[in-house]
Amino acid sequence: MQVKKIACIVLFLVTICFPSLAFAQNKETAKTELAELKQQILELQAVTEEVKSEEEADYLRKLAESLAGKEEEPKKTPEETVFKFGGLSLQKLNPEIMS
Repeated sequence: MQVKKIACIVLFLVTICFPSLAFAQNKETAKTELAELKQQILELQAVTEEVKSEEEADYLRKLAESLAGKEEEPKKTPEETVFKFGGLSLQKLNPEIMS
């Protein structure tokens, strides 16, 4: 039992004193991973800026439309009303009367 305790303590102390042995990692692998992460961060920043510029353009477009107001439809001239039902067609009696 004592041997197991001593072995565990020694292993723990070695791990603390020499962390490079416990977490052996290739420096080149770490550098490539770091470079990949930096590249991903730059790509995400570019996408974020693009989205912000699109949102800003949409906002400005809507603002300009609201300030410009709606276009008015051209006014139509009223059409002449012609009554075709029996007693309502008084224009036949006197063509000079305009309704």
